[in-house]
Amino acid sequence: MELQGRKPMSCCLARTLLSAACLLLPAAAVAADPVPVEDFARHPLLTMPRLSPNGQYLAVNMNDPGGDSHMLAVYKVDDMKQPVSMLRLPKYEIAADITWVSNTRLVVDKGKMYGSIDKPFLTGEVIATDLDGRNQEIRTISTAATA
Repeated sequence: MELQGRKPMSCCLARTLLSAACLLLPAAAVAADPVPVEDFARHPLLTMPRLSPNGQYLAVNMNDPGGDSHMLAVYKVDDMKQPVSMLRLPKYEIAADITWVSNTRLVVDKGKMYGSIDKPFLTGEVIATDLDGRNQEIRTISTAATA
């Protein structure tokens, strides 16, 4: 007797093989090299990538492995080996937000970060710069209400 064009024996064999494969998958995963615990605790060296409007440049926040120093690096997408420019920030200061305002100019909101897992808070300082690091302007924006 056939079951929908197949013999009952082939269905049982297929189920058995599928069950065996499902049981062996976790064993194959255990056999792979374990991921070191340090990989889960390490902070990323590059964060907050922002692509320029024309897609030719990439601005990224770079963090040193110690976590104290930060810089903004701008790379040409065609050649990511050397940055076009680097804006080094003082200790514990970070580019909290990066915004491209044109194909060649970006605005950076500065923030401070005191702990390795601390969320940066805005300082009120804004840096506008060309992608090559020239024509920098620094402004302080006060959020306090004036009387």
